Amino acid sequence: MSIGLLGNKIGMTQIFDESGNIVPVTVLKVGPCVITQIKTLLNDNYDAIQIGYGNIPSKSLRQPALGHLQKSNIQPLRYLKEFRINNPEDYQVGQVLNIESFITGQLVNITGKFLVKVFQVFKNVIIFHEYL
Repeated sequence: MSIGLLGNKIGMTQIFDESGNIVPVTVLKVGPCVITQIKTLLNDNYDAIQIGYGNIPSKSLRQPALGHLQKSNIQPLRYLKEFRINNPEDYQVGQVLNIESFITGQLVNITGKFLVKVFQVFKNVIIFHEYL
């Protein structure tokens, strides 16, 4: 299984390729993501890691989530997401994951969730893209 990273969309821009064509590009701010919990087959019946992204003040977080993060001595985080993995022993709670784990030219799947205005038809839309 693969590990994902969380991030925010910064905006759109354009670049020129070798033949002079304009290519639209989405600019993302990805990571750093902190491992907040490691789930193992013995304790939880599956192997996974939980990562968090986006620092926020502790008063903005509800008590159960705040207690969950304080148990691991991790600052309050806005987003938590779980990723299933095959080897949980390779990771530690508090370890920071960032884009340095990617290789130039590696294929990645990007999933986005955005909120649209009330007068538009769809409330939440999930987009799947595959980039080179």
